[in-house]
Order: sequence, then structure tokens, then C-alpha cells
Amino acid sequence: MKKILKFHATWCGPCKSLSNTIDSIKSQIPYPVEEIDIDAHNDLAMKYAVRGVPTLIIVDHDKEVKRAVGNMNAQQLKTFVEV
Repeated sequence: MKKILKFHATWCGPCKSLSNTIDSIKSQIPYPVEEIDIDAHNDLAMKYAVRGVPTLIIVDHDKEVKRAVGNMNAQQLKTFVEV
């Protein structure tokens, strides 16, 4: 099963902006979005080699399918989730 891992931090402005974008098109995102705070879950950030936030990773049964780093607008997000 595919899902999106959204790595973020509470202090990250672009992360908050991306959260708003995700919320605005939630019904058009075909996979569940799992929020992962890198400060609280450093182990997962290390496992997926996250070096910057926000980072979105689409995984299928814990195997990485696609990755994007940085903020994106609604159209970029829609394109990203087309796997």
C-alpha cells in the first residue's frame, strides 16, 4: 500500500505552507499522508536519509518510490502524487 511520508519540523515556515497546500487539495491526493516531525522522530529521518524539510516521500510497503524536497504549490503537488 502506498502512502506519503511528510517530514517536517514545527519551526519550519515552508513546512507550514506545504501543510496548507496539502490540506487544500486533500481530496485529490490518492494516498494517506503520514506526518513525521523530524525533531520527535529523528530515527525515521535518518532511515529515509532526510536532509532538509519539508520532504515528501511516497513509499510502497516501506520502499521509496518518489521523493521531493522543499515547498510546492498545489499544481506541483498534484504532479508529484501521479506515480
